[in-house]
Amino acid sequence: MQNTESSKERYSLTWNGKSKARQIAQEVSTGTLRPAKEESKNWDSTENIYIEGDNLEVLKLLQKSYHGKIKMIYI
Repeated sequence: MQNTESSKERYSLTWNGKSKARQIAQEVSTGTLRPAKEESKNWDSTENIYIEGDNLEVLKLLQKSYHGKIKMIYI
């Protein structure tokens, strides 16, 4: 018996502005991550990092600096 369904069918998410969002996601980030030791708790002994900022920009910066080193991101 032959499978008559096309293997190219798949689910997808679509929304207005999706192509623009993809373009922005591919742009190089010009930001920098800077630690705020004075605002941090147990800076010298903790292995956690708390970051505030725009989700996309922060994720792009993390990808450059911490690729393969992150266990969890909570947004």
